[in-house]
Amino acid sequence: MRTNNLLYFFVLTLLPFLVLAQSTIDGKVIDGEFNDVLPFANVILYSQSEDGSLVNLEGSTTDFDGNFSFSDLPAGVYTIDISFVGYSTVKISDIELKVGDVAPISVTLQPASSELEEVVVTTTQKRNNEASVLSIQKNAAVVLDGLSLQAIRRAGDGDIAQAVRRVPGVSIQEGKYVYVRGLGDRYSKTLLNGMEIPGLDPDRNTLQLDVFPTNLIDNIQVLKSGNASYDADFSGGIVDLSLRDFSSTPLNTFTVGIGYNPDMHFNSDYVYDEGSKTDIFGFDNGYREFPLPRGIDIPLPERGDANSLVVTNYTESVDKNLNVSNKNSSPNLTLGFTSSNSYDLKNERKVGYMASLNYRSNISYFDDYLESRYEKSLPAFANTVYNTGRLGKDERFISFLGGIAYGSKKGKQKVNFLFIQNGESTAIQGDFLNNGENNYDGVGQIKSYVQRQIISIPFSSKNYFL
Repeated sequence: MRTNNLLYFFVLTLLPFLVLAQSTIDGKVIDGEFNDVLPFANVILYSQSEDGSLVNLEGSTTDFDGNFSFSDLPAGVYTIDISFVGYSTVKISDIELKVGDVAPISVTLQPASSELEEVVVTTTQKRNNEASVLSIQKNAAVVLDGLSLQAIRRAGDGDIAQAVRRVPGVSIQEGKYVYVRGLGDRYSKTLLNGMEIPGLDPDRNTLQLDVFPTNLIDNIQVLKSGNASYDADFSGGIVDLSLRDFSSTPLNTFTVGIGYNPDMHFNSDYVYDEGSKTDIFGFDNGYREFPLPRGIDIPLPERGDANSLVVTNYTESVDKNLNVSNKNSSPNLTLGFTSSNSYDLKNERKVGYMASLNYRSNISYFDDYLESRYEKSLPAFANTVYNTGRLGKDERFISFLGGIAYGSKKGKQKVNFLFIQNGESTAIQGDFLNNGENNYDGVGQIKSYVQRQIISIPFSSKNYFL
């Protein structure tokens, strides 16, 4: 018991001396330009050996009042390095501390004599993610909805027609024509990078959207209200397709799609027009060209009239096969190839390209085709046309969408090329009843072929005046 009391006595006696054995460096940093404290300055403490070499011990920063402190330091020689961005660094050496010393230091940092070089940061706004589309909607002066490439990829849509139907208030008819707010195709229009492009079908106002792949666009914007920036030839809405200039990394994709309908495909009763050998590419090679010149005077085939003999020659020049044919219908087919890349040039210039080639074949077959027409005649309606039978339709599309973009510090120029070729062959076989001007009641066949083509080359330029 006596031994423990003696131990406690020695501990209590030596404790003040142990505490006082630790030294401290307290300091304050002053801003020499504004004669005020300098917060958040960097302070590094080094221990200095006898040969003058320095060993990094610890680092700190000044507080809001410009103060810093290093405590619990053993006796020795120290060096302090104080720095701040835009100011000259100050180094204080040979700070000698003895046991229990408190060394007060006051340092004034002066602005560096050499000014920092100007740093210019330039960037471009992303337009293919959801945040950018929401920003466009927020700042738009019109009622606008949109889809970003990020949202389209998450949904897995292969073409724009599939993607745009996800926009509120938008529906797709026949898998390709857009209806906005329930209004028909004639009340809407299509823009490509803000520039209007005509529709492929002259009876429609918008371009079919299933020919555009989704991996070449940044976003889709659907405007649902009028604005002075746009022509007043729509009342439903505008679908604006914002194409990407090019891909920053090489992009090459090849897609294959097959569509099957058990009522339409692999059906041996399918009726079709044999047509020309180039029908599979969406155009006729001249096989259906009318052999007689326009405006020719064809005489009536009357007996005793020598001129009537030319009617026989005219008749023989027309295709003798006017019947429809039968074959096993094939499924729908879609092929697509997309490529895009960019290249860095000198003086911070850049050039890039994007290209997409697509082929589409759509086969439709109806074995219960019905066409009925009524006309108003007193005292009631009269059925003037009543046709029933089988109908086969073969649609072929070839589309190419390409573009070249060039960018530099002074601006950006880009040109796009859009080419769409469409051929639509229809064959009908059945019973026909026509009570019009030329009455007919019996078996009949109809063959028709419609060929359409569109070429559009929009060009845009954006220049910066620095």
